[in-house]
Amino acid sequence: MSVYYGKLLELVTINKKDDKYFLHIKISFIEDAEFYWEIDEYTANNLLNVTSFEGRYKYRISFYTSWNEIQKQYSGILIQTYRDQSQPIGFHCSENYIKALNKIRNIQHIVDLSKLSFISVKPFSSNDEKDSIKNAEQENTPETAPPKKFVLAYTKTTATFLSILFVILFSCSSQGFIIGKTKPGNQLFTQAAFIQTDVTPSYNQNSAIKDDVVMDDVINDEIVKENSLPEKPVQIESSIPFVELGETISYSIPKGSVALTFDDGPSNYSKDIVDILKKYDIGGTFFFIGLNAKKYPEHVQYVYSNGYSIGTHSMNHSNLTALSNERQDEELTQSSQLIESLTGEKLSLFRPPYGAMNQRIIELADQHECKIVLWNNDPEDWKGKNADAIVSHIKNTNTSGSIILLHESQATVEALPRIIEYLKEQNLEIVSLK
Repeated sequence: MSVYYGKLLELVTINKKDDKYFLHIKISFIEDAEFYWEIDEYTANNLLNVTSFEGRYKYRISFYTSWNEIQKQYSGILIQTYRDQSQPIGFHCSENYIKALNKIRNIQHIVDLSKLSFISVKPFSSNDEKDSIKNAEQENTPETAPPKKFVLAYTKTTATFLSILFVILFSCSSQGFIIGKTKPGNQLFTQAAFIQTDVTPSYNQNSAIKDDVVMDDVINDEIVKENSLPEKPVQIESSIPFVELGETISYSIPKGSVALTFDDGPSNYSKDIVDILKKYDIGGTFFFIGLNAKKYPEHVQYVYSNGYSIGTHSMNHSNLTALSNERQDEELTQSSQLIESLTGEKLSLFRPPYGAMNQRIIELADQHECKIVLWNNDPEDWKGKNADAIVSHIKNTNTSGSIILLHESQATVEALPRIIEYLKEQNLEIVSLK
C-alpha cells in the first residue's frame, strides 16, 4: 500500500503575509508536526470560499485530486468534520497545488518536509500570524460578515524539525459528498460541481430497487447457490475499443473518445443493448446491481461473453453514504462476489448508486482494487424521458471525452442506434472502460 495512506493532513488556518498565502498544516505521520505550506492565490481563495475556522469545523486535506479534461480544471477535496460526522468538499485548485500535494504525499520521513521549497517551519511571528489570518479572511469575506476569532492548537514537534504539522485524515463517517456551511455571500462548491457533471447526480426515485432494501436476508443466506450457477462463460476475443482508466475516480476520458455506460441492470433489456453495440462494433460498459444479477444471471454472462466491460453498482442500489461502514463493505463485497461467480473474472470497476460518495467509500473501493467510475454527461433518462429527449440531450452537449450515463430501459434501447450514429458522425471512438 502506498506511503500516503499513513499520512493525515489537517488544515488549521489559511494565512496571508506580504501578498503570499500559507496553509497552516498539522501532519500525523509516524510523528506529529506542524508546518506552513505556501500556495498560490487562486487555490487559497477557493479554499477560503469553502472554509470557516470558527472552532466548530475542522478540515482535513485529502490526497485525492482530479483533472477535468473538458473544462481544463484541477480539483481537490477537503474533508469537513464536526464531532463524528464528516463531509467531503470539492474545490478548484492549481496544477502547482497538485504537484506540491504529491510531493508531500511521497515523503518517507517527517524531516523530508524541510527539503521542500514551499514548506516553512514558521514564516512569521505569532502576532504576525494572527494578523495574517485576519488579512486572508477579510479579503475573502463580505463586509457584512461578523469578525471571527481563531484559536490555534499547537502540537509537540520533533527535535530535528521543530514545527511541522500533519493532519487527521480519512476517518469519514457515513455522510455523503454533500457540503457543509460556507461564508455569507460565497458560493459553495458542491460535489455535483466537483465531479463536473452537466446536471446534478442521478437520483431515480422510481427505481425498482429502493434505498430501504434490507440486506439481512442477503447477508444470512448464500448469494447464489454454487450448484445453481450456470457454467461460467468464455469471453470471446474481441476487437472492441477500450480506454484503461488510470485514476482512482474518473468522470471523463481523453478527448476523441466517448464511453456509453448502462446502469441498474441486468434486465430484460441487457441482451438488446449488447446486440446493438455488437452491430456497430463499439464499446460499452455495464454497471450491474447485485440483486438484479441474482435474478438474471444469464444476462450477466451474455454481456461478459460478448466482450463488454462489467462493473458493480452495489448489491441493493442503496445510498451508500447513509449506511454504516460495515453495510457499505457488504454492498460492494457481495455484489462483486456474485458477479465474479458468474463471469469467473475479478471486477475492477465500481459506480456508487446516485454517484453518492464519502471518503470511506473511496477508501473501500481502493481496498477492493476497484476504480470508481462517475460521469460528466447525464441525459436524465432515469426521469422517464422518451428516446427523442435522450437523443436531443446528447446532441446538444459536448460528447468528446464524455462518460455518458444511461440506464437499461426501453427508451434507451430505442435511442441507442441514433446516439451511436450521431457519435460516429462526430468521429468519436466509442469505447469500453477497463
